[in-house]
Amino acid sequence: NEQRTIGSEIARLEGKIDKCKEYAQEKADIISYRVNGKMNNCKIEMWSTQKDGNLIPDVVIKGKNGVKYSTLNFSDRIKTCIELQRLFMEKYEVSLPIWIDEAAVFSSDNMPSIEGQSVLLYASEDMYLTYEKK
Repeated sequence: NEQRTIGSEIARLEGKIDKCKEYAQEKADIISYRVNGKMNNCKIEMWSTQKDGNLIPDVVIKGKNGVKYSTLNFSDRIKTCIELQRLFMEKYEVSLPIWIDEAAVFSSDNMPSIEGQSVLLYASEDMYLTYEKK
């Protein structure tokens, strides 16, 4: 009789644990949906799946094609960072310049939107750099 009571209590507690996990996942999904609604070049997932199939809370940044940040090519990584920086700027109403060492990775058709953020530096004959805010 005591084992049956303990078994029932365990089942009740496991049900509560499952409800807590569902609530946490739903909350993370809502946050992810709101954040991703403000981005064009990347998306953020708040959960990742382990090898055993269990979902764990996590923050995974992916490119617009669903490729993880760690495997994105160089220009897509820069565009993802610009996207996250733009979101930060809009949230906190600050203006931050973007410094890109390798601007050659962009062509005219894949140039990210960096209005008011880009600073162009030019090498010159003297020892000073020339800059231009764009």
